[in-house]
Amino acid sequence: MQLIVNGEFADLGSDVLEDAVVELGFDKTRIVIAVNSTFVPRSQWEHVSLKSDDRLEILSAIEGG
Repeated sequence: MQLIVNGEFADLGSDVLEDAVVELGFDKTRIVIAVNSTFVPRSQWEHVSLKSDDRLEILSAIEGG
């Protein structure tokens, strides 16, 4: 399935958001995700089904000062 992740195309094997995050190599504990411009709480990741051409925005906090 092809998705748009942070503005770039990505081919993924999973259609569940939580599995897609792992497949993409993100640290699940340090990110927030919006699917098609809608924030998805971490508690719902395992329940969100993705469709081809969905747009994921994955943001992570950075440390520094």
